[in-house]
Amino acid sequence: HMPLLDDYLKAFAERPGIKVVCELKVHTDKRREAKAVKKVLKLMKRHKLTDRAVYITFSPEATREFVKHAPKGTEVYYLNGNWTPQQLKDEGCAGADYNLKVMQKHPEWIEQCHNLGLKVNIWTVNRRDDLQWCIDHGADVVYGHGPHVARAIEVYKGRFIGYSLGNFCTPYNVSLTGISGYAPLVEIQTDRKGRFLGGQIHSMAQERGQGPRLDKAHRAAQEI
Repeated sequence: HMPLLDDYLKAFAERPGIKVVCELKVHTDKRREAKAVKKVLKLMKRHKLTDRAVYITFSPEATREFVKHAPKGTEVYYLNGNWTPQQLKDEGCAGADYNLKVMQKHPEWIEQCHNLGLKVNIWTVNRRDDLQWCIDHGADVVYGHGPHVARAIEVYKGRFIGYSLGNFCTPYNVSLTGISGYAPLVEIQTDRKGRFLGGQIHSMAQERGQGPRLDKAHRAAQEI
């Protein structure tokens, strides 16, 4: 059985408190793309997830469709990197969700976004110096996709960095030998400005054919 979007949203509906970040891929047929936006919004409403939904897309047309048809105040982010902060504001976006190279080419955009009341998300950042650059320049959220094993964590200038949390639920087709089977879940608390207050590492472990299970030996935490 191949899970469909409806299946995923049903699972999200059973777990309150988790945001649903939905990316709509670019369609060559813009009429089909507009229909896809409306179908996604309809599904979110059916599962009563509209207040938890965040939409991201590389398509300027789909961005406008989400802004137009989603409930007022819904977070919509444009990914393509070719709109200035003022354009994002004018289009009704919640902020910039751009690749690291875009932001390093236009570091002034981070401050401009904040001055306009927009958030700044940056992807995909894996190197330590790049992650620290993002924090130095005031990014709100930084996404990475490190290797399939747990790495160190760090609090840099009051901001939490997890350099890789490995895999969490990959019971098939991925090696689970040794540290590859560690599946840490990190829970952190921050203040309203994103400054780290405290946290806890929940050590989990995977076995082939099973999802993550609590590991009483706390191996993931020890590895980190």
